[in-house]
Amino acid sequence: MENEKVAPDVKQETTPAEEVKAQSVQPDAKPDQIPYARFKEIVASNNELKSKLDEFENAAEKQRVSELEKKGEYETLLGEVTKKYEVAKQKADQLDAYIAQDRDNILSNYDTEERDIIEALPLDKLKKYHTNNLSKQKLSVDASRAGVGQTTPKSFHEMTEDERRDPATWGAYLKSITRS
Repeated sequence: MENEKVAPDVKQETTPAEEVKAQSVQPDAKPDQIPYARFKEIVASNNELKSKLDEFENAAEKQRVSELEKKGEYETLLGEVTKKYEVAKQKADQLDAYIAQDRDNILSNYDTEERDIIEALPLDKLKKYHTNNLSKQKLSVDASRAGVGQTTPKSFHEMTEDERRDPATWGAYLKSITRS
């Protein structure tokens, strides 16, 4: 009995209440993660600051324009507006070219008769029509080898001498005249 160790009964052990209260329940959080509430707060303040900055920039631009108008420097204002117009015109021309090219690519898939009907559609509806039409296209199937039907062999009197000697033709003829 001296070598035996007495194991404490698990049912008798209890954890003190202070230890239970001291343990805080925390989800498995990584140290680099930010709580969502804090993230949401930062994003909201960031958006608010961006909108205020835009307001200040717009006010400063209006003030600058009004000062130039007071000084009579309309040529400077006209030059700035012209530059903005040129940039916008280039972008608009690129967009128009893209739309025309996209439209031509889609319309090239159709014959003249169908093209006359669908070319008046706006680009978004034309694309939708084209994708629907592509999904409905039938796949071509080689009909020369389709089916498993058997042709009836020639009668014995219609066969040539070579056909009578051919085992495959003769076997087919015998198979056709025998009862199953």
